[in-house]
Amino acid sequence: MHKVDPNLAVYQSLTRLAGQMVDAARSSDWDSLVALEQNCAGLIASLRLPDEAAQADPANAGQKVALIRAALAHDAQVREITEAWMARLQACMGDARRTTRLQQAYLGDGT
Repeated sequence: MHKVDPNLAVYQSLTRLAGQMVDAARSSDWDSLVALEQNCAGLIASLRLPDEAAQADPANAGQKVALIRAALAHDAQVREITEAWMARLQACMGDARRTTRLQQAYLGDGT
């Protein structure tokens, strides 16, 4: 008799949320991205509870592996998008700091 793996639904939810995180990152919806990440963290924490899945049907293992791989691929996409955004932000901040230093050097500090 096949036992239903209670964590399979969690892995499915994680993969779905990770896909939504990619969409949020692509659209620069950082608030939604943070909220989705918090939801994922809650699901991941639930996986750390005693695992009844160890007694579940091993036939589900392949499906879990596929879901984990998909979630990790989504995570890599989010990381790629956010790292590029952070690099642009750092460049803008560096430009702003240089402008401020130049203004202070040539125009004084305004006092």
